[in-house]
Amino acid sequence: MKILFVLNNFNIGGPQKSLLSLLHNFPEDSEIDLLVLNGQTPLKKYLPKNVNLRTGSTEVNLLMMEKRGVLSNIVKTFLKNPKLSYRAISTIIKTILKRKSFTTVKQEFWKQNKDSLKQECSDKYDLAVGASGGHSMMYIVDFVRSKYKVGWVRTEYQNLRRNLQIDEYYFNELNRVLSVSNKCTEKFSELFPEQAFKCITFYNALPFKMYSNIKNKFHYFEKKDEYILVTISRLDKDKGFDLLIGAARILKEKNVDFTWFIYGEGPMKNYIAKEIKKYKLDKYILLKGFVFNTGEILRNSDALVHPSKFEGKSNTLDEAKYYQVPIVSTNFPTVQEQLHQGVTGIITDLNAESLANGIYKLLNNQELRSNLSKNLEKEKQSVEKRDVYQEFITAIRGASK
Repeated sequence: MKILFVLNNFNIGGPQKSLLSLLHNFPEDSEIDLLVLNGQTPLKKYLPKNVNLRTGSTEVNLLMMEKRGVLSNIVKTFLKNPKLSYRAISTIIKTILKRKSFTTVKQEFWKQNKDSLKQECSDKYDLAVGASGGHSMMYIVDFVRSKYKVGWVRTEYQNLRRNLQIDEYYFNELNRVLSVSNKCTEKFSELFPEQAFKCITFYNALPFKMYSNIKNKFHYFEKKDEYILVTISRLDKDKGFDLLIGAARILKEKNVDFTWFIYGEGPMKNYIAKEIKKYKLDKYILLKGFVFNTGEILRNSDALVHPSKFEGKSNTLDEAKYYQVPIVSTNFPTVQEQLHQGVTGIITDLNAESLANGIYKLLNNQELRSNLSKNLEKEKQSVEKRDVYQEFITAIRGASK
C-alpha cells in the first residue's frame, strides 16, 4: 500500500510529533511519502528511514497565504504564476482595509485560486491523509490522486473559527475523518451532521517506540531539595501561561521550594520571559526551549503541570500518564477524557489560584502522589498492549462518500 501524509508544516508541535509517533509504528517495508506544504522541515531528522520527505512548491506555499513569508512567496511566484501573485496582493490589501478574519480569508483564497495551479502531485496513492487538517485536507482533495482520502480533526472544531461552508465542501470529498478525542468527534458531528458518519476517534500514538529508535541527549536536572515541576507545551496564548505565572507567584508567597521548567517554543516566549522578570521569578521559572525526548524530562520530575485553556487531546498528559508522573491540569474542555479527578490526576479550575492550590496540595501530600502513580501504572499496561498500526488501518476503513 502506497501512502501519502500531508502536513501544513513540519515545525515543533503536537500534530507533527503525534504523526512522527504513528510513522514509527508502521512496518519497515511500508511505502510512505510525507509532503510538507510550506517546506519548513526542522523535524525531518526524526523521520523513520522508510519515509520519503517531499516539500510543496512556492505556488502552494503562496496559495496557503501564511502570514510569515507571504511577501517573499509573492515575489518568488511572480514569474511562474503572475496571476496568483497579483491576486494575493489584492487579497492582502482588502483584508487589511476591511479588517477581515485572516483564517477565513485563507480558506477563501485557496478555494478561489486553486485552479490556477497545475496538478501538483503526479504520483498515485492508495491512501492520502491530510494530517494537519485545514490546508493539508484541502490539498489532498484538490491535488492528490488517491483511492482513499482521510482528513484529521485535532481540536474542538468550533474553536477554529473557520468558514464552515467551505470546510463542508471538502469534508464531503473525503472518505474518512479521524478525530483525536471523543469530545472532538462529538463537536464535529454537531457542526457537520451530514459528515458525522465519516468521523471516528483515533487516539494519538504515544512516542515511546519512537524514543527508543532515536538517540537523544538529555541534561538532567541539577536537583537539590526543591520540587521539580515541568510544563511541556507550545508557547501559545491558549496554553495558559498567564495562569502559570500567577500560580508560581502564589507558590512563591507560600514559601514553596520549587523550580518550574518550561519546555517548548512559540510566539508567547517573549511575553513569558518578561512576566518572569517582572515578578522576579527568575530563580523559580526557567525557559528551556524545545526538547524532543520529553519522556526523559518527565521521568526526572516531581509533577507535570498543564495549565492549558484549550486542547483537542493533550499528548503531554498521555506521556506523563505513561511515566506515572503526578499531574496537575486545568479543567480544559477535553481533560475529563484523559484524567479522573483524584484518581489519575488533579484537575483545577481555570484560574491561577486554583492551579496553585492544586500544585500545593500535591506537593504536600506524599501519599496522594504515590496513589496517583500507582493508578497510572494500570493505564500504562493497556497502552503497551496497543497495536497502533493495526488500529490506524482499522480506523480509516469502513466509511465512504
